[in-house]
Amino acid sequence: MKKILIIFLAGALMLASAGCASSASTPSTQKVVYLINGALGDNAFYDSGKAGIDNIAKQYNVETRTIECNFDAGKYQPALQAAVDYADVIFVISYGFEDQLKEIADKYPNKVFVNIDTVVENPKKTITSVDFVEEESAYLTGVVAGMTTLDTSIKNVNPDKIVGVVGGDTDPVVSAFVFAYENGVHSVDPQIQVLTRSLGGAWDDSAKGKQAALQLYDQKADVVFQVAAAAGLGVLQAAQERQMYAIGVDTNQNDLVPGYVIASDVKNVGTAIEEVYKTIKDGTYKPGVVIHDGLAQGGVDIALEAKTPVLPQAIVDKVKATRQDIIDDKLKVFSGSANPALADEICEHLGIQRGQCNLTRFSDGDSYVQILENVRGADVFVVQPCCYPVDNHLFELLLMIDAFKRASAWRITAVLPYYCYARQDRKDKPRGPISAKVGADLLETAGASRALTLDLHAPQIQGYFDVPGDHLDGSPVLVDPFRQLHLPNLTVVSPDAGGVERARFFAKKLEVPLAIVLGYFVFTSW
Repeated sequence: MKKILIIFLAGALMLASAGCASSASTPSTQKVVYLINGALGDNAFYDSGKAGIDNIAKQYNVETRTIECNFDAGKYQPALQAAVDYADVIFVISYGFEDQLKEIADKYPNKVFVNIDTVVENPKKTITSVDFVEEESAYLTGVVAGMTTLDTSIKNVNPDKIVGVVGGDTDPVVSAFVFAYENGVHSVDPQIQVLTRSLGGAWDDSAKGKQAALQLYDQKADVVFQVAAAAGLGVLQAAQERQMYAIGVDTNQNDLVPGYVIASDVKNVGTAIEEVYKTIKDGTYKPGVVIHDGLAQGGVDIALEAKTPVLPQAIVDKVKATRQDIIDDKLKVFSGSANPALADEICEHLGIQRGQCNLTRFSDGDSYVQILENVRGADVFVVQPCCYPVDNHLFELLLMIDAFKRASAWRITAVLPYYCYARQDRKDKPRGPISAKVGADLLETAGASRALTLDLHAPQIQGYFDVPGDHLDGSPVLVDPFRQLHLPNLTVVSPDAGGVERARFFAKKLEVPLAIVLGYFVFTSW
């Protein structure tokens, strides 16, 4: 659940916790393994890591070996065993076999395990994780796409204001990319339409990536962002075929298809590997911690340079200015009194400090709010689930928004993991209110620029907000934890007709039966 709540801020925040240091000693570092769940040859994520491994071999004169699992689940366990049999240091991209990694890391506590791109914590706290803040760079790619689709002076750009994104799957990392991209686009113009396609895990199928991109271009998308590893190379080919534009991922792909790749979202996997190995060699390595690698740390970035440039200088300048604003920490996260621990975890993921404010009450119970730092020109996010006591938390949020508005914040986003009064979303009895609409109107009147909501009671509540908003569905992030439980005879049950779509999604992803409770009857389906 923690990961869901952090991801729903991803992108909009441009966007977990660090583990404790283990007492295990750092072993000899004569042999290094690069173990990946996929395969080399993607000109992106995996190849970037391999470049880092190759640099380690040259600089430190150590033996290295790369083990590719080619997305074959049957290879994960033997590949891990082969890695520990050969090497002292194992850099691993473990998506899909995190449990096996935890098990073998506990079994071999004197080996150095560095997990790349996701956070994996084993009971003995010996796995160090490199967690890239990809939301920051993906937000910038969204700004590029948004400004490009609005500029009809660029060759072949149409006036329809549509962009797209092709993801390799719906896993948490891709979801963070997509959400941040969407928010970057909408920061330029909330009316721009963002079309999405998922390849369902076909990371190495470039033909499928090309087909998905061609569909988006045929729907008048001017720019398509590929977040699909080797399959994404097909997206770049589709851009050339349709003479439209694409955005690359993980490495600088701008010159792979000159004149059609306008930017690349760079994730410096190789550099991160080299930096961690440097600490292993100089004795400063700490096992069991999480290293957050964002724009400021050089872990992610956006590449705009190309042999055949397409972007007007105005777009380049705007993106560079936005990039510097992120590095300069103009994004600020504040919390009401409902759940400051959640805001702290979000801030830890972002590598920033939570904004300071004074929240107290007068003797008669009135809420009092004072912002204790300068927010002039800042992009402010206020995290406040409006849970019990609902009225106290809602009104406190309204006062905070008003205070930020009067303090000249550039933009104020109300982050509502739980939106109160959502059950009263229609007039079902005479002389009754539509309370969900009243709450939305109060947020706008107080001065909220945007609203971020999570799993609303009913999707139509989005229509009650007149300010731009983003409604996030936590279902894609919850699927994997349930899958990893390996529950026997599992059935997904919807308690009423309103929850059928969400339950059907779970059942389809988990490949289990679906049951629906309707009155006194239970209907099941395979």
